[in-house]
Amino acid sequence: MLISASDIGADTTLGPPQQNPGGVAGVAVTFSNNAKTHTIDDLLVVFTDPAAAAQGAKDRPASLSKYVTGAPQPFSVGTNGIIVVGPSPDNTKSVTYVVFAEGKVVVDLEFDSGPNDAAPQDFVLDVAKKQDEAVKSRVS
Repeated sequence: MLISASDIGADTTLGPPQQNPGGVAGVAVTFSNNAKTHTIDDLLVVFTDPAAAAQGAKDRPASLSKYVTGAPQPFSVGTNGIIVVGPSPDNTKSVTYVVFAEGKVVVDLEFDSGPNDAAPQDFVLDVAKKQDEAVKSRVS
């Protein structure tokens, strides 16, 4: 269900996958560049059905303020896609947070980088589309 490091870029490394992170059904992994100055946390949460996943994605923005300051905006990937771009609450990094549902899966992608160095929007969209396709091809 997860994308691979090669889907992101040549200088990307993959951390160890976590099964059922935080006690939720799903999988998570962290990608980073070699210098560890840019990271992507990729979390897939599996729901019982597509309607529950769509509602989960719709409800997710209410809890994003602990990760990123900024207003949620519509995002054109998956069902109920949103994107939030801004500094972290402690202003130590730039955060781009994407959430969407695909089938019975909710995808959370958190892109972290240095202050005032937000991930380029075309890169974020490309990674999100690749993760969306990976979920579509592997989950029924």
